[in-house]
This record gives sequence, structure tokens and C-alpha cells, in this order.
Amino acid sequence: MNRNSKYRTGEYISGNIEYFTAYTLVDITDTSVFDPTAGTQFEQAQNLNAFLQAISLASQPILTSVEKITAADLVDFDFGSSFIGDHNVWILRFATERMGTTTAAGLVRDLDGLPVYDNLDETVTLTSAVVDTTGATTLNTYFVRNDNL
Repeated sequence: MNRNSKYRTGEYISGNIEYFTAYTLVDITDTSVFDPTAGTQFEQAQNLNAFLQAISLASQPILTSVEKITAADLVDFDFGSSFIGDHNVWILRFATERMGTTTAAGLVRDLDGLPVYDNLDETVTLTSAVVDTTGATTLNTYFVRNDNL
């Protein structure tokens, strides 16, 4: 069989991409560890999986990346007013292939109250082991729509 195309399946996506960033104080480190006996690394991976599964309620996230900022001054972020000082912040960047299927407001609704593992590498004390996207003082996760990753 002779193939003259320079493209193979899976090497391209549609042009209607939307980009989002999640900022969180919940440890969502991408450890890629799926062995429940691995302790903290497994729990970090499960937190990330929970985020991605909740995001998937509206649209399949693609092109995901996770970054951890150590000792970030929270005055530069929009977390709840009870979180002050320098703390670890995780940034989840992702794209959705279909424009309009995901919104920042929809992400707030879908992730609020999501149970997570805590007492991992967070440097804040969460009031409860859940994602909080609505509390004025306890908000530990928020979303921003971007023009690019």
C-alpha cells in the first residue's frame, strides 16, 4: 500500500479549540502512579484524575499539562480570602476540542464539592477535603478561559 499523505490519524484536531486554566490549592501533581499501594503519589494522581473526569462531564479535555508553583504569593491569585501568604499552587492547563461545550461557569458548577485527597503537598489547610469553587473565604480552585495555552 502506498500512502502519500504526510498526516496520520491522531496527528491533528479540529480548529474549534477553547483553552482553559484551572488554578488550585489542591495537590493535583501528575505522578502517573496508579498503584493504590504507592501512597501519596497514588493520591496525587487520583486528585488529577478526579479533576479531569469532572471536566469531562461537558467536553473531553485535550492537551493537558500540570505545573506546580512553589511558594507563590497568593495575593497574585483569586483564591478565597482565608488563604494568604506564600503557598504551593497547581496550574492545570487544558483545551477542549469543541467550542462552547465547556465554560468557566460550567466548570465551577461541575467541580464544586468534588472529593479529593488532602494533606499531600498542599501548604494550605483545606477546611474540608473537597474542591471549593464558590466560597468567598474558602475558594481553593478557580477557572479562566484563555486565548491559548
